[in-house]
Amino acid sequence: MQTRTLGRDLQVSAVGLGCMGFSHAYGAPSEAGEAVRLLRRAVEMGYTFFDTAEVYGTPEDPHGNEALVAFSPMANGFLTGSYGKDSRFDPKTDYRAGMPQFAPDAIDQNRPLLDLLRRMAREKQATPAQISLAWMLCKKPWIVPIPGTRKEERMAENAGAAGIALTAGEVEALDTVGMSAVYGVKQN
Repeated sequence: MQTRTLGRDLQVSAVGLGCMGFSHAYGAPSEAGEAVRLLRRAVEMGYTFFDTAEVYGTPEDPHGNEALVAFSPMANGFLTGSYGKDSRFDPKTDYRAGMPQFAPDAIDQNRPLLDLLRRMAREKQATPAQISLAWMLCKKPWIVPIPGTRKEERMAENAGAAGIALTAGEVEALDTVGMSAVYGVKQN
């Protein structure tokens, strides 16, 4: 996998692995042995950056460390194009149950973005998830997306995004397509 430099000289994989889902947030926790197996497999795939933060703060100057880690770069799976109006998440174990991007009206509002991701994916023989990550990677050389997954095939898919090049025109098209809120928790 390609690498990026954080700070002055810390070399990390261009795509990191968010590990929160192993213990909570996206369904029942993983079995410890399975989590260890997947982490070892990630290292074999070239991952060297693992995000194990339990919470995130907002720094006054995110560029102060000359790096930015993109938490949930696929909007909790929304930008993979895998979820539709009928998708349901267990509110007891899955944060996505309360996220606005999964509401039926948001699915409709974000259709142009999802369609564009799918079209670009077809053109580049990739997946919408890979295009989403490549989009983030094209922003700045010091941005490292950290998608989380507990599936080996998704780890391999995400790692493959580091090798996808988007043109300036493709990035601009993604940047300018309208989208609803695709993060956070719905307010009651």
